[in-house]
Amino acid sequence: EALRVLLDVGGKELMLMTSPGGTCAHGAARNGHVEALRVLLEDVGGKELLLMVNKKGMSLLFTGLEHREVCRYVAGLGGWDLVRMTDSEGRTALHRLLERGDEDLAGEIASLCGDEGQRLLDAACKEVNSST
Repeated sequence: EALRVLLDVGGKELMLMTSPGGTCAHGAARNGHVEALRVLLEDVGGKELLLMVNKKGMSLLFTGLEHREVCRYVAGLGGWDLVRMTDSEGRTALHRLLERGDEDLAGEIASLCGDEGQRLLDAACKEVNSST
């Protein structure tokens, strides 16, 4: 509710402003606030906001990796365009999930992207397994 008040008072421009940590959406993703993400993505920035990266090159999916519901929500909205994004080390969110042992969520996110997602998951599995 407070976010809607800020949106009414400050307008979309306020919600799209960036800081070193990214946009308001990055903060919501980092802290696991799915409902705030819904407001921001559906009422403010749409696909443009969904695909924005912070100053470290991290998308909303990367920023929210600690929160399963955030990952499901943003990956479901962003699909292939979001899932295939890489960080500054050339790793996708699937790589990062596999590296921390979350094969289930990596598979779930990959399945949202059909055959392309499965190929990306297979490649990430090979890369992660070869580096351990």
